[in-house]
Amino acid sequence: MLNCSLSELRKLSDIIECEKNIYFKYEEYSKSVNDPQLKEKFQKCAATHKNQFTILSELIKS
Repeated sequence: MLNCSLSELRKLSDIIECEKNIYFKYEEYSKSVNDPQLKEKFQKCAATHKNQFTILSELIKS
């Protein structure tokens, strides 16, 4: 179980929101480009940030 103060949980929640926003931006970028290589890079970046906010969200729920 995660042992954090309330202020630490708030900061962690802020980080999760940032990761989520970055994920959505990369998803939008990948949909807006026609270059397949650039699209793939944006999708990989999006997946990385989605993984980050998923892991952090699960950490808070534990």
